[in-house]
Amino acid sequence: MVSTPDSLTVGETLTLKLSIDGLESAILYLRGSSIADIDAEISEDTATFKVDTSEFEAGNYAIEIWAVTGGESVLIHRARLRLNESIASQAEAVDQRSQAERIVAAIEDYIERGASSPHRRYRINNREIERYAISELMNLLSYYKQIVASERRKRTGRERGRILFKL
Repeated sequence: MVSTPDSLTVGETLTLKLSIDGLESAILYLRGSSIADIDAEISEDTATFKVDTSEFEAGNYAIEIWAVTGGESVLIHRARLRLNESIASQAEAVDQRSQAERIVAAIEDYIERGASSPHRRYRINNREIERYAISELMNLLSYYKQIVASERRKRTGRERGRILFKL
């Protein structure tokens, strides 16, 4: 009935339309880091909600739409919305890489700078330091590179899936 996006960026306008026979009024409740109650613009049996998110904080939000038809209040729609921070609001340099991308870079840096040492374990004055083995690092690197590749496919819209068919 109502199509709600999974995510928006702070500053975008959330527009939702709803059509119900005998619609008298409708209200959208938005709850999360910020709170908003938006009355619908009613035209015949169609309700239109427009929410300007420019003053909202980034975060996860719950949405509920309630309508009044025939004198009764009815819950029409419930959804979740992720409001992402806009880079326009960032005043300082911010690392835009995902957590998996940062982990891959850290493992590669660790391998490059000192994982080649033949000593895995050090003991000095009752203190002990143990390093990762190269095989463990390579397994971790492979795992996180797969995650990074999956994230990149999702961002570009090329989600890889299997196609099954019979001959």
